[in-house]
Amino acid sequence: MQQAEEFTPLFEDSMNPTFSEKLKPLTTHKAGNHLVSIGREGNQLAIMSLHSGEWVELKRTKTNKRLRKVKREFKIWLTDSRDFFFERLDKVQMERIIDILKGKK
Repeated sequence: MQQAEEFTPLFEDSMNPTFSEKLKPLTTHKAGNHLVSIGREGNQLAIMSLHSGEWVELKRTKTNKRLRKVKREFKIWLTDSRDFFFERLDKVQMERIIDILKGKK
């Protein structure tokens, strides 16, 4: 019996889009116990509660170590003094925020 050869596409990127290609404007992604909403311009990001659907306030960093880490690493991109709203982020930074919220290093 002959073994079937594994199929390897010539252009792997076209067959399996990376996560950064899924980060399109006006989309929402689940990240752990939070939702990450991408803004209209594509460089805006907001963190919302998965259960209540409300914006996550910055004071939640006192009880949530993942939010504390996001605030510490991306403090200069925060645009709101009360909630987790970021502007001028690139896709790599957005992926990093999502990874932190999911608990990945």
